[in-house]
Amino acid sequence: MAAIGDLYGVGFSEARRFRRSGVRTTGALLRRAATARGRRDLAAESSLAEPRILELALRSDLMLSKGWVPATAACSTRRGCSPPGIWPIGTPKRCGR
Repeated sequence: MAAIGDLYGVGFSEARRFRRSGVRTTGALLRRAATARGRRDLAAESSLAEPRILELALRSDLMLSKGWVPATAACSTRRGCSPPGIWPIGTPKRCGR
């Protein structure tokens, strides 16, 4: 698993907050954010918003996919994007940009 600071879109301060809450890898983020209660607890410990934690958990999940590239992770977490399963590797068909 990648370090939490290597996750696309996570800045230094967010990474530090996650590490202080015991989340050091993307796998740990996936485990902690798997349920609504886990996200709520992590939000309370890290002072990050629950929707942001969910967004980053979804990006962590995308990193496990074959052909993942940072642009697809950024696009796929926005409304109106095509599901990742129909993209050729690394090329979103429709994005809100």
